[in-house]
Amino acid sequence: VWAVGVEGLDGIAESWPWAEEWNGTKWTSWVLPGGARTAELLAVTTLDNGNAWAVGDTQPGRFGQTVPLADKWNGTRWISTRPGTLFGTLWSVAAAVNDDAWALGRHDKGTADIEHWDGRTWSESPVELPRRVFDSVVNSSSTDKRSAEHVMG
Repeated sequence: VWAVGVEGLDGIAESWPWAEEWNGTKWTSWVLPGGARTAELLAVTTLDNGNAWAVGDTQPGRFGQTVPLADKWNGTRWISTRPGTLFGTLWSVAAAVNDDAWALGRHDKGTADIEHWDGRTWSESPVELPRRVFDSVVNSSSTDKRSAEHVMG
């Protein structure tokens, strides 16, 4: 069982992506890679084999633009991966197998963002969304063992 969020001090403009793992007896804390100046994790999903994905955003620069984060637990450590979108936030992640994950969120330009992990890299999905979804937030997803993706806005 995993829980994710942000760790930092109140009143200080620095924060780090953080995860807690429950092994059935105790919680273990992890500070994740991929964060800069300010960062947060907003969602996590666990695969049947014990691997996991966590997504969120970081704000590395001075201009207030967020950059999506996607970190993968390989059973031993967290590894930072680079989503295909340059600016935005990822709010949801779903995966059934190691080489097929989906992350959903919003571009900084205000449009929905759907990202796909193929086992090596993230890329923006070519899925066409209805206009009412395209101009809003895509914030929930699930996947099944057939790699069928289910999206909620």
